Amino acid sequence: MVNPNVQGKKYPATNPYLVGREKIREFAHAVKSTNPINLDVFA
Repeated sequence: MVNPNVQGKKYPATNPYLVGREKIREFAHAVKSTNPINLDVFA
């Protein structure tokens, strides 16, 4: 359930930063992605 106090709240954008492939893989597993582009180095 969404906390109504933060629903629709906006945050300022941050500067871009590099993310390694291992963190991409961890995120893909966390959201149950099965797309090979997120999991396979050679895809």
